[in-house]
Amino acid sequence: MEIKILITSGDSFSSEHPDWNNRLAEHLMVPIHNLAMPSYGNEWITRSSIHGIQTAFEKGYNSNEIFLAVLWTYPPRKLFLIDREEMYGSDLYVYDPILLKREPLPVLNPIFLDIFPFPNRTYHHVALKSFSKEETTNINEFWAVGSPGGTYEFGWYPEIDKFVKPWYDTYHSSGSELLETFNNILLLQYFCEKNNIKMLNMMAIDFFYYPDYDFHFKKIKKDICYKKYNFLKPLYDCINFDNWVMEPLLEFTEKNNYKLLDTVHPGPEAHKNFLEQHILPKIEKML
Repeated sequence: MEIKILITSGDSFSSEHPDWNNRLAEHLMVPIHNLAMPSYGNEWITRSSIHGIQTAFEKGYNSNEIFLAVLWTYPPRKLFLIDREEMYGSDLYVYDPILLKREPLPVLNPIFLDIFPFPNRTYHHVALKSFSKEETTNINEFWAVGSPGGTYEFGWYPEIDKFVKPWYDTYHSSGSELLETFNNILLLQYFCEKNNIKMLNMMAIDFFYYPDYDFHFKKIKKDICYKKYNFLKPLYDCINFDNWVMEPLLEFTEKNNYKLLDTVHPGPEAHKNFLEQHILPKIEKML
């Protein structure tokens, strides 16, 4: 196969610090459509990747010319579909000129998104703008980002909390987080298989051992998740691990004493060596 376009998605490991994916695009000598969003979760990764593939088809790319690479993130992060009538006049939307100029534009997705991303801790420094009913005529869906940092913190944006917090208070559990993560992984896997798309999977942390292990909080690995949640085992067995890099990027960074840009984000050296030691060898086997 001759790859002609690279589609990537993830969280801030792939958006605010998009080093591994830019390096991969340079290695493959193809354009990159990076749909990653900081602090967004695994449902976003699945939805944005599907949209990216659909958009590539619409632009005339064939399935054997498309390569998808995703870096899965923390299970607690969740998207909530909100009634549009509750949105008008609320300071819930991020206005970011950089995002609005980026190609492709997930905020202008005409297929299933057509949204403006909701603000969260990552965007607290960005100017907010409230949109009127007239300005949102062509926006079909509104999504609130719950638990953006991978923790259960509220109070940053009360307008969002009123939608998100009741769900976390009533329905949240570590098992449900993992179940949704596995569902998103398998949905994207089956979509790619159905459309003959080559796909590479990676992880920020090893959520297969979550919640006993969470690198973000320096917890120790114990048992794989399905030993605690038996209902996950049939889903786990459906995952095609042939196209996975099993060492998480954050573990790789810590193990090799690479520099972190802040408390959690791997720096350029980690991205470069992760690409050379894990991503490229895996892709060579896949192709």
